[in-house]
Amino acid sequence: MAKLEEVLQSETGGYRGLSLFRSEAIPLASVSVGSSSMSFGDVRIGSSSSQSFTITNNSDCPVNYSVSGTPYGFSISSSGGTLSAHSSTSISVTFNPGYEQNYSGYINVSPNGSSVSVSGRGVKN
Repeated sequence: MAKLEEVLQSETGGYRGLSLFRSEAIPLASVSVGSSSMSFGDVRIGSSSSQSFTITNNSDCPVNYSVSGTPYGFSISSSGGTLSAHSSTSISVTFNPGYEQNYSGYINVSPNGSSVSVSGRGVKN
């Protein structure tokens, strides 16, 4: 603190109008994701299958979250919102294959950078 006072005094010619506040670390709001992977297995082309995962706010303050990066063949029920302190929400993921092939990728959840791996296979009727 003495070093800071010396610098401030030499830079400002004194402490004119200068206020110092004690600060404490403020915990960052973050979310946790209830599942790290979802396997839809074989789904007939033209049909769909849905599963969901939960996003939970474990902090004492509201947090904005976003869900992005939906891979081809998959869709999500929400791209984000605000979670109240100590609350959760469910995100539905729907797999709707258009071709006979394997599908996979990641759905990203922010603010903490979690991801949910999704996979499935489109099969003929």
